[in-house]
Amino acid sequence: MVDDLANKLQTELDVTTWRDLRAHAARDNLFLVAPDLSLVEVGQALATDQANVVEHWINQGQVARPTLTQMEDWEGDLEQTFQCLIISPFVLAQLPGDPAQAN
Repeated sequence: MVDDLANKLQTELDVTTWRDLRAHAARDNLFLVAPDLSLVEVGQALATDQANVVEHWINQGQVARPTLTQMEDWEGDLEQTFQCLIISPFVLAQLPGDPAQAN
């Protein structure tokens, strides 16, 4: 069952831009996922209510809402791309490439 969910979430991964994500951020539904975590793994934990795992990632700063500074930077580049995964009502996003961009 867990493998089925992981496979389903894997097929739902997408790439989008800040232009499309900013509405989710405005509704406080957007979470950034650190580059060293798998979007599918985080999505699975959210979808299966693994609150302790998600709380650990949040406490470690590996899952967080975007900062005002990050959002202001991305407003200057609306085409900034992100890998994303929707786990309603939340949207998980991850910057591609250089891990330093996520901070």
